[in-house]
Amino acid sequence: MMSHAESVRRLVHVSIRLAVAIVGVFPLGACALTGPSSSQSPYVVPEAPGVVTTSILTVGDSVNNKPDGTAYRMVGIPDGLGAYSNGNGTFTVLMNHELGQTDGVSRAHGQKGSFVSQWTIDQNTLEVRQGQDLIRNVYTYNAASNTYTLNDPVSTAFARLCSADLPSRTAFYNPASGLGYDGRLFVNGEESGLEGRAFAHVAGGPNAGSSYELPRLGKFSWENAVANPSPSNATVVMGLDDSSLRTGNTASGQLYMYVGSKTNTGSEVERAGLTNGQLYGIKVAGLTS
Repeated sequence: MMSHAESVRRLVHVSIRLAVAIVGVFPLGACALTGPSSSQSPYVVPEAPGVVTTSILTVGDSVNNKPDGTAYRMVGIPDGLGAYSNGNGTFTVLMNHELGQTDGVSRAHGQKGSFVSQWTIDQNTLEVRQGQDLIRNVYTYNAASNTYTLNDPVSTAFARLCSADLPSRTAFYNPASGLGYDGRLFVNGEESGLEGRAFAHVAGGPNAGSSYELPRLGKFSWENAVANPSPSNATVVMGLDDSSLRTGNTASGQLYMYVGSKTNTGSEVERAGLTNGQLYGIKVAGLTS
């Protein structure tokens, strides 16, 4: 579990990454700008010439309502991000919210806890046009039957979705062979101890909003799952374990490597090679602990 100081530092890092990723051309000289949709000026104030930070949205802000008529707000503890162009003058930002499993209100997939929000933003003005939940349907793995269960109320509440990866499409699709899933998958995991799960969330196409547990990537206190973007018939994902002795775990964090094979049949994650591989642990020669 993060300390308050670690949480603040992570929020600052998220703000910096988002600002750097989407700021266009500005005059030389450091400055901080308040975007048209943010209620607060930037918390991160630049000093170096040519650096600009812009507050796009602040926790508690809303630009539209939910279907029930209540405000859809930016929720606290924003963490892992992904962004892509929509090709129409806007871009989409996907955002993890690292809430505990029972925190907050029920989300679009029917459970409280951690979730992924989706924001449509004007690339020129940085006005936020719309916000909504990404996750709509959750497929969790049933080890007893070796099958996926859709929207099981016992297992679909997420705990502390942490960092994230929205890799190039070539991470999960090989254009040379035609194998894999030619679409966007937003990958993250639960930083919740030994039972933390990894997930892939479909971020486009007819099944957008479908989320799949990835049991073959292992269970541990996930910091991030990072996929190799190089095109290949193999799918390689590095798993970063954020457990430590000081937080009461029996072992410090480890580094894992998942290796699977892309296919041309099945669900998005099956085609992406995320369900048929092997998991390896990294051991450094000469080190005993």
